[in-house]
Parts: sequence; structure tokens; C-alpha cells
Amino acid sequence: MKRSLGSFLTVAAVVLVAPTFSGCALTQNSDGSVSLTSLTTYKGSPESKSVAYSAGQSVRIVSANGNVNVATGSAGQVGATFSPTTKGKGDSAGKKQAEDEMNNQIHYAVSQGAEIVIEVTRTGSNSYLGADVDVTIPGAFDGNFTVQQGNGFVDVVLGGGEKSVTVTNAGAGDIAVEGASGKLMIVGGFDVSVGVASWAPVGQDGSISAGDQLGSVDLRIPAATSGTMTAQADGNIVESGLPSGWQSAASAANSKSYTMGDGNGAKVSIVAGEDIRITAK
Repeated sequence: MKRSLGSFLTVAAVVLVAPTFSGCALTQNSDGSVSLTSLTTYKGSPESKSVAYSAGQSVRIVSANGNVNVATGSAGQVGATFSPTTKGKGDSAGKKQAEDEMNNQIHYAVSQGAEIVIEVTRTGSNSYLGADVDVTIPGAFDGNFTVQQGNGFVDVVLGGGEKSVTVTNAGAGDIAVEGASGKLMIVGGFDVSVGVASWAPVGQDGSISAGDQLGSVDLRIPAATSGTMTAQADGNIVESGLPSGWQSAASAANSKSYTMGDGNGAKVSIVAGEDIRITAK
């Protein structure tokens, strides 16, 4: 981990949440039988950190496990709130283990440099251990924006002035990005939703992918866009509101290419394991 301005461990104020059936534990009984016990969700105290933002700086968010939410906030500042969570048995031993995990096995850092890096890392063997991250960036943010998600949902709202938007999700969870501009590199294994504020210029080609078998792509772009794109879906390609001046060609029912406006812009390839929806506004 890079040396950071803010690096800290979660303080052990643990809230017990009602048992959930999204995780279970197997227990060996004295008679040799096995019992299936639902796990309890534990939540620790949120921790917040902020650093100053300078025009042109990039922001990168690295998450091991947990949801990532990004919204516009105060001018000249990038903030992050980390909310730890884990699952374990609902007895006193399980609670004690959860406290130890959230105190000692999950770590947060916010580093300041040419780019601002917001990072969550974890150690230990409990796959449920993680932290939701709520990030705020200035509405006038104009650097490169990146999310490297290990597992969890990603929900991003940007101001539309970014140089590039890169979001990858290596695990389970949808991706939603609104207000994207510049070069687009957005890759997930489940549903991907992208609202484009402005299309990238020539030479900044990109891609949007929603996985090989699972996941659809919902793309919303300005009607005044100029550029090209290709769409390849295992399901259907659904169009809405496309201007009459746009040109399209179909090599198959689920494979099409588009020239938008005069075509003088970036080329974006779109791939989905299910449907692709393209809407012009």
C-alpha cells in the first residue's frame, strides 16, 4: 500500500443486525450429523476521510469487497466514508470474531499525489469481510476516473467533465455510471448501465462489456453524438429514439454497427451476455 495521508483501522463499535440467509455455516453435531445455521451480519463504525482536490488530478478507487458509491460533493475536495461489515455466527464467539476482523483485518487508505487513491484492502479468510465506500468528488472534476472493484455493486454519478472513465468489476455486482465523458472502459460480469454526457473524440476508442453469459448493457447517449460503435449481444439489441441521420448496419439480429452524426469521434464496442439497449436523448 502506498504511504497515505489517511490510513486507519475500524474502531470496534459493532452493531448486531438480524440474521440473514444470504450466508450460512455448516456445524458438525456430536452425533455426526450436520446442521445448517444462518449467519449474522455485523456492521462496524463508519470512518471518514477527505483530501484537497486540485484541477486535473485523477481519482482511483480500489475496493476489495463491498459496494462503491460515488456522487458529486464539495468543490475542491474528495471525501470517502468507509462502512465495514462482515458475517459470522450469532453467538458471543461469533461477535468477538467479527470485531477482530473489522478491527484488524480490513484497512483503509486515502493517498494524495498526481492522483488521489482511495483503497480498501483486507486480510484473513472470511470472504464476507468488506466495507462499503461512499465517495464524493467535485462537480467540476476533470481528471481520469477509475474504479477497480473486487466484488460488489458500483454506482457512480459524475459531473460530465472527466478525461476518461474506467470501471472494472472482477466479482459479482452490477455497474451503473451516469454523467460519463471521455474514453470509456467499463467491464463487468453482470448488468452495466452507462449514461454518457459527452462522447470521446477520435483516437479515444473504448469498450463496454457486461459479461459472456450474464448481464445486459443499457447505454444512453446524447442525440447530437458523433462517432461510431458496434454492438454484439447474445440476446436482443433494442433501440430507442435514434436520430434518423444515424446509420446502422446489421450483420445479424444481435450484431450491429452504428455511425452517429458525421462519425467523427471515438469508436466504442459493446458486448453483452444478454440484451443491449441503446437510447439517444
